[in-house]
Amino acid sequence: MNKYPWLLELLAGLLGAALVAPLGAMLGRGIAGNENMADLAGALTGLFIGLPLGIGLGMGLAARWLGEKRPFFPLIGAFAGLILVMLLAEPTRLNQNTNLLFPVVVVASLLGAFAALHWGQKRP
Repeated sequence: MNKYPWLLELLAGLLGAALVAPLGAMLGRGIAGNENMADLAGALTGLFIGLPLGIGLGMGLAARWLGEKRPFFPLIGAFAGLILVMLLAEPTRLNQNTNLLFPVVVVASLLGAFAALHWGQKRP
């Protein structure tokens, strides 16, 4: 078996995000149409939905491959990480620094997915 299963889970989460997030952005832009700034807003909304979706699915598939008992918990944890960042963006003034907002969303979604997957598990 893999000596570092957590590394495989994190890398699979990042790969899932890299595959699904651009699709979410394109879908969001397509739904919003070409009205002034609507396509930009739709693309960002699709990106912020596709990112935790890809992280959760990628990490969940890796967890299933590794034999974890609850492979879809990362999906819940990734969205919980996104929601936590969005709730704290205004009080921490994170919404005024967009160069920092996106990496914080990625890290929070990864940590949320990882924590949800391994919550309460006993390791040997």
